[in-house]
Amino acid sequence: MYILVGFGMYGFIKGEPKKLFAPLDASNNFCGVGDYKDFPRMTINLKKATVNEIFGNSECVKECPAEKDAPYVCKDGKDCGLAEHEMTNVANFCLPKKLSTSLAGGDDNAAIEMLRDVLHADVVE
Repeated sequence: MYILVGFGMYGFIKGEPKKLFAPLDASNNFCGVGDYKDFPRMTINLKKATVNEIFGNSECVKECPAEKDAPYVCKDGKDCGLAEHEMTNVANFCLPKKLSTSLAGGDDNAAIEMLRDVLHADVVE
């Protein structure tokens, strides 16, 4: 037991515990850590991805765009595209505001409808 506590303390002191909770983008960068410390949020362009590739086009961004068609601000001035929905920050992930409100309110039907709209696919109910 003491050995496990020792390893845990060593890892906490010598490691980077922020990485445990930081989103990891498609290029294996930890959002909000190291060179990406000013880009703590992660966006996923759901319309360009299939369910299997959902994180394959993710990017670390400064802020989640609050308005539709607002640009994402990415590291090195890279063009990350425009927001296709009003977005909001949920645990450092930029999610469509309508979806996050539906999920927070427990409205499963509204969340499923939003996913259908975003993914352009049939979602199993």
